[in-house]
Amino acid sequence: MSFHTYRPWAEHLERQARHVRLLGYGQPGVHRANAAHVVVVGAGGLGCPALQVLAASGIGILTLIDDDEVERSNLARQTLYREGDIGRPKVVAAVDALKGLGPETTFQPCQVRLERENAAELFAGADLVVDTTDHWPTRFAVADACRAARIPLVWGSVLGWDALLTVFLPGPENPTLDDLVDREQQLTVEGPNCATAGVFAPLVAELGSAMAGEALRIVTGAGSPLAGTVRVTNGRTGRVREIPLAAADPTDTSSTTTAEPRSTNPAPSIRPDELIVDVRPAAHPDLELAHRYLHLPLETIAQRVAQGEIDDLPLDEPLVVACAQGPRARYASELLTEAGARAVRTLPGGIPALSALVDLETRN
Repeated sequence: MSFHTYRPWAEHLERQARHVRLLGYGQPGVHRANAAHVVVVGAGGLGCPALQVLAASGIGILTLIDDDEVERSNLARQTLYREGDIGRPKVVAAVDALKGLGPETTFQPCQVRLERENAAELFAGADLVVDTTDHWPTRFAVADACRAARIPLVWGSVLGWDALLTVFLPGPENPTLDDLVDREQQLTVEGPNCATAGVFAPLVAELGSAMAGEALRIVTGAGSPLAGTVRVTNGRTGRVREIPLAAADPTDTSSTTTAEPRSTNPAPSIRPDELIVDVRPAAHPDLELAHRYLHLPLETIAQRVAQGEIDDLPLDEPLVVACAQGPRARYASELLTEAGARAVRTLPGGIPALSALVDLETRN
């Protein structure tokens, strides 16, 4: 089922007049948006503002995927719905609200739960997918289907006072959702959600709109998407931090214990009571060191701090944070300090400086 109302192109350009005048966007951007097919998974707190912006910006085809119905507890943050919509399917109520915002848009509501088995079919013909869900099996199903079909994915998460935003582009050289979080942990341990932890409504609107902005930048070719970077927003302070995110390098052998020993390297100055925290992405192998060691990816630290799960972090002991080159370690140190760590420092020289400790383990 789809809904479409025809309007002359001149009227469409009048509606998009500010985009037409926008340097770097212009009529070409308006045309590209009108020709684009964007799929939005989830018509909840993030999906509502994302859909509003995309429809008002003249996206040609918007597919809405959600199997839920409107509840009264949704109304404070899911801004497409009203009291009269309670009990209605979200995708149907959303389309009714969106038709006036995007008269040139074709809306395709799909009242279905997206799963691994139907994701590829639901994404057929899409130029881009926006994942606004808060269910990890669904998130991984979306990410895997997009990667297989080489479809760009805009990904966001909001919980409590904190929000995460990034873009996953096709190609083996680009990071994936698995580089951001630990799949096994997310699928086996049920974490908090908005129903249990609450959520700051203005932050939901802010993030949903930002997700629509990423989608528009990609489909119109105007500007650069937030790929390879995770934007972390603190809703309590309004401050934003950007954390680099990279795909694990399959050719990188500097992090393995099978590399040729380099016994000429001096052992780094690490106190016996300090815990070495390796913040490289989860796909990198653990090190076997002659010292206390924990592989805790930067993305995991950021997520736990954002979700208030700081009890899972080693905050009560001295920490030495290391990464391959330095930037990730500095960001991780800031996050751990913010979370209340007793003592944190970064390791000069990073992971390569630990080779002497690897050698010691090899000789034992």
